[in-house]
Amino acid sequence: MSEPTFSEPPHIELLQWLARGSLKQNLPRAVRLWALLIALYGDDTNRLKLSDSFTFADWRTAFFSPTHPQGEAIPHLHDPDCACAKTMADWIFDTQIGVSESEWRRSLCSHDTIPAKLDELLEQRLFAVTRRSLQADLQILAQIGWLKRDGHYKV
Repeated sequence: MSEPTFSEPPHIELLQWLARGSLKQNLPRAVRLWALLIALYGDDTNRLKLSDSFTFADWRTAFFSPTHPQGEAIPHLHDPDCACAKTMADWIFDTQIGVSESEWRRSLCSHDTIPAKLDELLEQRLFAVTRRSLQADLQILAQIGWLKRDGHYKV
């Protein structure tokens, strides 16, 4: 893919826009959408190796480890190196991203009321969701103009 690079850190304002509603209620999805943008449009070290037109199966194969379950259920912890093993905190506070946890929490506090179980949310595996949830995430990216959809997704 030869698209421009997306390198925005997960600032609260960006996550609010991606939440398409209440960030308090949609924080995990907003972070997942941000992580998908990094995977699709990030720099060469973070960007998935996908053609300009790809299917959900193409994306799943490139994003997850070869042992990632392909069924409908939420995947169990099967491979510590699979993208579905990383928690929300692992994604947001990755050293390459450079976001300070204390600053991010402070920004979230000043933006909105903190979700009651924020610590619990941050320790949830971000991509340990159903196939339908992942497909819905890609559809949201298409709806907001980051992907085109005509049977395949296009960047």
